[in-house]
Amino acid sequence: MQYFLLFSTLLITLSGCSSWVSMITPTTPTMKAPTQGWQIPQGFKLASPSDIKIEGAWWEMYQDPLLNELEKRVEKANQTLAQADAQYRQALAAVGIAGAALSPTANLNVNGSRSQQPILTTGGLANPPASNLYQLTGQVSWEPDFWGAIHASVASAEATRQASFANRGAVLLSLQSQVAIDYLQLRVADANIRLLENTVEAYAKSLELTQRRFKSGVAGRSDVTQAITQSETAKASLAEARINRASLEHAIAVLIGESATDFKISPQAWKPIQWPAVPLGVPSTLLERRPDIANAQRQVISAAEKLNVDEAAFFPVVTLTASAGFESKQARSWLSLPKSLWSLGPQITQYLLDGGNRTATRDQQLAVLDQASANYREVVLESFQSVEDNLSALVWLDEEIARQKAADDAARETLEMVNRMYASGTVSYLNVITAQTTLLSAESSLFTIESRKAAAHVQLIKALGGGWSS
Repeated sequence: MQYFLLFSTLLITLSGCSSWVSMITPTTPTMKAPTQGWQIPQGFKLASPSDIKIEGAWWEMYQDPLLNELEKRVEKANQTLAQADAQYRQALAAVGIAGAALSPTANLNVNGSRSQQPILTTGGLANPPASNLYQLTGQVSWEPDFWGAIHASVASAEATRQASFANRGAVLLSLQSQVAIDYLQLRVADANIRLLENTVEAYAKSLELTQRRFKSGVAGRSDVTQAITQSETAKASLAEARINRASLEHAIAVLIGESATDFKISPQAWKPIQWPAVPLGVPSTLLERRPDIANAQRQVISAAEKLNVDEAAFFPVVTLTASAGFESKQARSWLSLPKSLWSLGPQITQYLLDGGNRTATRDQQLAVLDQASANYREVVLESFQSVEDNLSALVWLDEEIARQKAADDAARETLEMVNRMYASGTVSYLNVITAQTTLLSAESSLFTIESRKAAAHVQLIKALGGGWSS
């Protein structure tokens, strides 16, 4: 009878273990936010994160083969992403650790010893012959989850795993976005460098012309020094532009896991970027694909489940224990039925006084849940802000580009007129310098706006969780 009870207990615990294995099989996020004791503030709705639905190669909308190649290398070699992968594996292992508590624990002990114990007789202490003792015992223990603490712990670990999964997606999207921004700005830097190179060449010709006029007595020495100043200033600006391009190139190298020393991107002639059209209105459901929102929501779920664990700590802990084995002083009759021993029984532990430890722990976790909830709402609000910021930026940057192009055309026409007037001697060289500086400033500003638009466009794609589709 005793063996039947022992093996019945084992079968019950093992069936619980098999149900646990089937529970952790899914690898895609399926958790739901807590609804009991967790009020949704006015103006919010309960979202259903769909971060696994992020658009694939969203960067292909820029139609640049090299950018496509760089983006593919991010997921393979970026070290920040490798850290996020390692964190996800840690969270995955933590689910297994938490789930192990649902299964019984079993151990087997084998012991052999030889001892001698003095005994007290009427004549004093006597030393009997030494004796041997052979033992083989096995023990199985199991803590039934009557109050749901273990299941809540498992659910919390699973929510943390899914939060880590979403965090990995957020890291990847951020890295991909940064590669796109750096690359597009690098192409704008190429154009700006080409502009400055042409400017240096034009200023050199102006300096040569001014020196000839000075030698012929038409121009003064001040015209020559002003031309030299302008030429050297343009060369300094060119050096600064090359520094900026090198920094962007090095940043891309790190993002794709390459050494900045060996990584090079060849300069490319300027081609105006073909900006994909942004929809007039983008649905807020796109934000549910944002992995940072999914991460924040799952942090709330994890905190809520941990609170359930702390609530269950107020109830008694029940442990079922069974043990069986053999014990004998003779090795040849060790494993015989008459030498068997067994025990079976529950153990119930109820904390009576703990100095308020469990109450304080529960209150602490409740505060953690409130913090996670506030962070969740904050992430959602910031996501809307990011979308609106970049949508507004794109609208006004388009107008700014149009105005700047008009200013560029006017400055170029002004320079042409001033050059003719200077050649005829009707204006001083100061007028030429002023017109040249105005044109350079207008052209440089146009590229600066293009660079800002590149950043705003990519940031909008990131804010929408990876772009949009028709």
